[in-house]
Amino acid sequence: MICIKKILFVILLFPILAFAQSVNCTFSVNMQNEIVSQNGVFIVGTMQGWSLSVNPLDDSDGDGIWSTTLSLDTNSYYEFKYVNGVTWADAEVFGGNCIANSGNRFLNTIDSDLILYPVLFDSCQVTNIGCTDSLAINYDSTALVDDSSCNYIVSVEFNVDMRNENISSAGVHISGTFNNWQTNTLQMFDNNGDSIYTIVVSLNQNTYYEYKFINGNSWGNDEFLAFWQNCSNAGNRFLTTDDNSSSVILNPVCYSSCISCQLSGCTDSLAINYDPLAVISDSSCIYPIYGCIDSNSCNYDSSANTDDGSCYNINFSLGNDTSFCASSYLILTIDTFYNSYLWNTLDTSNSISVNLSGNYSVQVIDSNGCIGSDSIHVSLLPLPYIDIGNDTYICEDDSILFDVGNHWNSVIWTNGTFQINSQSIYVSDTGFLNVTVMDSFGCNAFDQIYITPAYPPISNFSIDINGSTVTFIDSSQNGLNYIWDFYCDGTEVDTSKGNVSYTYPVEGFYKPCLIVSNRCGSDTSQMSINIISSLNILTPFKNNVFYNHHYKTIHINNINQSESLSLEIRDINSKFIETYNLKNTSEYIDVSHLKKSIYIVSLRDKETFTHHKLLIY
Repeated sequence: MICIKKILFVILLFPILAFAQSVNCTFSVNMQNEIVSQNGVFIVGTMQGWSLSVNPLDDSDGDGIWSTTLSLDTNSYYEFKYVNGVTWADAEVFGGNCIANSGNRFLNTIDSDLILYPVLFDSCQVTNIGCTDSLAINYDSTALVDDSSCNYIVSVEFNVDMRNENISSAGVHISGTFNNWQTNTLQMFDNNGDSIYTIVVSLNQNTYYEYKFINGNSWGNDEFLAFWQNCSNAGNRFLTTDDNSSSVILNPVCYSSCISCQLSGCTDSLAINYDPLAVISDSSCIYPIYGCIDSNSCNYDSSANTDDGSCYNINFSLGNDTSFCASSYLILTIDTFYNSYLWNTLDTSNSISVNLSGNYSVQVIDSNGCIGSDSIHVSLLPLPYIDIGNDTYICEDDSILFDVGNHWNSVIWTNGTFQINSQSIYVSDTGFLNVTVMDSFGCNAFDQIYITPAYPPISNFSIDINGSTVTFIDSSQNGLNYIWDFYCDGTEVDTSKGNVSYTYPVEGFYKPCLIVSNRCGSDTSQMSINIISSLNILTPFKNNVFYNHHYKTIHINNINQSESLSLEIRDINSKFIETYNLKNTSEYIDVSHLKKSIYIVSLRDKETFTHHKLLIY
């Protein structure tokens, strides 16, 4: 990128149309630790609108790696996740550095096809990758996907020209990092008598080595290489094996030299290609022709071979690579004094608006016909996500805590009456509550809820008695949950909202209650009732009961003394008046003190009771 003193204008605007190309992307997920759904494994994401069951993965080879290849737009941002089944309940849910703020996996496509390494389901961990070629020296039998790390053996033929040397009786050897610098293990041989000594050594592919030739088999007889020579690294020869060749033949070099024993070349020191090591002139000398030798310059001289500092260029810059938030736009602008403009989007103006990730470039031509160009990479940042819950209620004199976490650069709460910049907030007001958050990239997200006022409940009811059946008529206020307790002891309840009915199995006095509650509390109301199925004057009981009007006495005859009997007297409103314990086989109860009225006489034993209506006149 050319550095210039120009201004880059970056403006956020509304969207425009952009041209997109496609690439193939292969997705893989490791399901070896999962029970795979009978419906199969799928991928869902922004590439198909998050539709379930649209893009199935395949494991035809049965290795537990499920894969599929999709056609995606180049230089685009996608979010996705894997689903072990066909419902959202089967989708993976986890966290990690492979997960966006939304909780989804993400991918930025490039200008070429992509093959993603397999990841564990519900994990960011990449598994089962390595060298899968059994012929490689680093073959990994556990690897399922090749990561291009395979190393192979390269046969390297070393050749040294010894014509200018007296050969040691110990022979010629080579020593290097490939044999731990041993001096007597790798002997070289002159097989055809041309003084070129040769040896073939098996080396690792794509590896750096250092070595020396030895006229003998011990240190002190090794060749001397000056540090300044181009084949010397601290006095040692060096090479890096190729990663594409299985065999290499090195040209013969003269012992203690970087060149052959007779080197030809340009021997004229005035030439630009003068070779100080050459001893034989080969008429190859090239002499300087001055001019602009920069092919990107406007005044490039193809005949020149030596730069004279006259190069002239168009200097402008689109700026450094940048990014912007999704749903916004970026304006790329350059100066307006050039004669023509051509962007890779095919636009011909001095500025363009972009809303997609990718590489953008422009070529300009000035009035002299000089051409200049620059490029920039633009990345689209995903929008953050915020959720403060559903609409809710608030009770009088109460407050609700809202907290969005501490991973935001800023948090602003508003409700029409206040604006607060804080991670959390206590709210006691009703109405709309708004929150706006900003992430570390400067991208914003918004959420809103409505808070409705709520009031404490008031329990109240009336009754309608028909024999043993009682209808309970609700008149409570603000009730959300109801508990009709017909004995107020928790043994017989009804949670229906509104009116209910209940039939008491046994006559007697009861105090049913109604418990009404909502999110603001609870309230209880209670009522006393008397259940009498039939009241008849002098109704026979298992004992004989008689009333003598003249003497105003109640006569109870044939009492079983083994039973514990009592007699209660209440007024017509069930108000208790008095009770008598019956101990003799025949007893008379004086009721002359009672006023003229109707009374209820109850005869009770341990298990049963009966009622009688008594008229005193």
